Amino acid sequence: MAVARLQAGGGTAIGQWLRLAYRIFESYPAKLRHAILLTDGKNQHETPEQLEMAIGLCEGVFSCGCRGVGTDWQVSELRRISTALLGTVDIVPGPTGLAADFEAMTRNAMSKQIADVALRVWTPQQAELRFVKQVAPAVDDLTGRRTQSSPQAGDYPTGAWAPGESRDYHVGVRVNPAGSARRCSPRG
Repeated sequence: MAVARLQAGGGTAIGQWLRLAYRIFESYPAKLRHAILLTDGKNQHETPEQLEMAIGLCEGVFSCGCRGVGTDWQVSELRRISTALLGTVDIVPGPTGLAADFEAMTRNAMSKQIADVALRVWTPQQAELRFVKQVAPAVDDLTGRRTQSSPQAGDYPTGAWAPGESRDYHVGVRVNPAGSARRCSPRG
């Protein structure tokens, strides 16, 4: 078994792991691609810029569920990865909960059957779209991810979905009121 031959060495370089996952996923034609990142450390053996470049490389290629094991990891690093790669982030307080959490994440990933779903938002003329946010099951601001689909509509990526899955969104639109041609006159 290959896993039994692995040797720990060095430190944490999450961007290198992301680039390796990218290379693996790029070599398979599957549409539904999901990685699980488990870490007990901080990204300390590469620069923040190297990590950002790796995240950018992986966007749209696969989703990533991130788990920090223990307490010696940075939430902001894993949240940045999970947000960009349309995944989740959570803590596994200790090794005793790792197997159950891994099983739940794997079951969730395996339940997905529809890849690359996008939320299309249409706005009327003279309206300003202020934001698009997923609010459940997790909070995620999708505003900056808009891809123009027509002059008045944009698509927002939401990742893969399972049959019967439900998500909630909050969309803010500022609409300018139409001019009123109606006049009121006093009654005599």
